[in-house]
Amino acid sequence: MHVIKNVCVLVVLSILLYNNTSAQFLDSARNAIKSKPKFIFKLDTRNSFIANNKSRIVGWKVGAEFNGKLRIGGGISNLSSRHSPLLDRVIYDSTGVDTLTLAKLSFSYFAYFVDYVIYSKKKWEFSIPIQFGIGNSSYRYTDENNIEQKLDRGLIVLYEPTIAGHYKLTKWFGLGFGAGFRWMIINNKSIDSKFNSAVYVFKAKLFLSDIFKRSSNQE
Repeated sequence: MHVIKNVCVLVVLSILLYNNTSAQFLDSARNAIKSKPKFIFKLDTRNSFIANNKSRIVGWKVGAEFNGKLRIGGGISNLSSRHSPLLDRVIYDSTGVDTLTLAKLSFSYFAYFVDYVIYSKKKWEFSIPIQFGIGNSSYRYTDENNIEQKLDRGLIVLYEPTIAGHYKLTKWFGLGFGAGFRWMIINNKSIDSKFNSAVYVFKAKLFLSDIFKRSSNQE
């Protein structure tokens, strides 16, 4: 885990150094956004650590791509239930008797993302995606009436810069990877688990614009 953290610190420093060329970046972004947008869809899997437990966050995102250079959009991300750290919590049932119930950590947010392409050639592409998330964390458990309840729910705000790349396996499908770091700008004070963490990403990409273009040409 320490090795991953060190690598991610270098990634973040690289992003900050790259952003020093802000004038060039802004000019390129302005030119790109003038082009006709293309619809994009992304499914990504972000692996990280929460309370020293390996955790997986799955996200579904949609957005627009401009001139193959700039992508913006948003989507929903959730802590995968199969990989949630399980924590024993004392829950009071309706009789007022202390009952030890296994409560599952929940972590979900809506993420806004900006993704700037720094290299694109043939089947390879590398970019700097940055996402800003707003959501909540809580514990979830099932009460004696088999109804799901939430405990210690609170606001979270996070910032997550990464560097990512993908390889285009076919004209319509590709596999991606990336590494970065998750910083909690606002954390749920009711949950003392540590959410700041190194992040490594695996994602599947559908190039829908190419699919739609082929469909239009066949009509």
